[in-house]
Amino acid sequence: MYVAFATQLQGQPISRKQKNDAAAYQLLREHYAILGEVVSKHDGTIVKTRGDGVHAAFLTPDAALLVSIEMQQSIGQFNAASSSDPITIRIGINSGSSISVNLNDRLDYYGKTVNLAARLEGEGEAGDITMSRDFVEAPAVAEILQSYDRHEREVRFKGFNEALVICQITPR
Repeated sequence: MYVAFATQLQGQPISRKQKNDAAAYQLLREHYAILGEVVSKHDGTIVKTRGDGVHAAFLTPDAALLVSIEMQQSIGQFNAASSSDPITIRIGINSGSSISVNLNDRLDYYGKTVNLAARLEGEGEAGDITMSRDFVEAPAVAEILQSYDRHEREVRFKGFNEALVICQITPR
């Protein structure tokens, strides 16, 4: 099983929050360090970065959800300890099969699973974790989600023929 995972910084673009490029880049590096540490702790892999977001892959759905929750908490801890403007992220998670390719000496993933994860991320607000219905129905994920208030709604995504039910949580 492949689990696609996408994050995106929220609010003003990071470069506008900082007075200069060096400060913006430093904040972005700290953001990536937080995400990278949490992903590797749960045996995930950051597949690529895109702007100020990442795409990551996990072997199990519950690992992707636990990482997502821990990322949101880690960003909150970073903000509490930082003197810079707070940063927030939104996360999209989907599971399913994809096409894996080795391109430019790097592993990458393509297909509807990955596309939907990115679209799900786009449906969230700062602090949200947005998941597909298929992902939420995995038994280990459903067990973890019992501890959170879930919000479900139906959404139509570009490139998908049917409306899909999505589920959101905002861990604190």
